[in-house]
Amino acid sequence: MSMTSLGTPITSGVTSSLQDSGLTIAHRVAIARIQDLALDVSLQTDHHVVAMYYGNTHEFNVAVFSDARREDGTYHTIYREFVYLPPRARQADGDALKRLGLIVVHLQELLAR
Repeated sequence: MSMTSLGTPITSGVTSSLQDSGLTIAHRVAIARIQDLALDVSLQTDHHVVAMYYGNTHEFNVAVFSDARREDGTYHTIYREFVYLPPRARQADGDALKRLGLIVVHLQELLAR
């Protein structure tokens, strides 16, 4: 059985559709890195990070909230990024891998503060 670079099994017949989609191992590694940093930022700073994949739109969403609550009890969003992944990245007029990289940088900067 084939495996992704992260060790996820790829079932027969899926390999070619993954390659044809434009979603690369680099995209998967960037998403995994973002999720890893989300844990670190949430545990080591006064921010909360949400990182989610939406299968219906093939989109990755990252939001960072401050620890301080507003008077109405909600959290203040200090950063939010939506990234459409290939092949839908073309619809968003952007380079998905570059945008994922910018999210990584932003989360690393939060850790460095």
